[in-house]
Amino acid sequence: MDEDLIEYCKKLKQKYSILNSEEKEFIKKTVKANYVRKDAKTSFSFFDRLDYSDMSGINIPDAWRWIKDFVANKEIIVFFNEGAAKEYIKLYHGGIFVDFYDESPLVEFYITDCAVSFLLGYNHSQCLFAFGTAGDWLENDNRYKRYQKIKRQKAKKE
Repeated sequence: MDEDLIEYCKKLKQKYSILNSEEKEFIKKTVKANYVRKDAKTSFSFFDRLDYSDMSGINIPDAWRWIKDFVANKEIIVFFNEGAAKEYIKLYHGGIFVDFYDESPLVEFYITDCAVSFLLGYNHSQCLFAFGTAGDWLENDNRYKRYQKIKRQKAKKE
């Protein structure tokens, strides 16, 4: 998947870079320290190791498209589950990722920034999830608020 993203960036002449081993290790360690359960074991999906207690999320199939509002003008780091890709890719215009993903097969992805101030992603169950500043953004998004309101109304009826 990382190779496909690189090719997509080249085709559109979008600036990107592949993190070197030190940068990649910093992102991995910081993501683990900030967003992964302390007792988490290695599993098929990185998502399964996340600390859901600090997560904001929504189960709407096309909610991944919403992230363009958050990442459009940001420098972001994109990575995928091990096995699906090996590189961590820095995109200098985050919005390009949404355009790329729109043409890609459904795979889990993870997005952060160089400071790891957020973790944002989409999983195999079609759940958009967010931590840190991305969690704040999602919880304040009107589409998310409408969905939560409808969800509460349905729960009251049951």
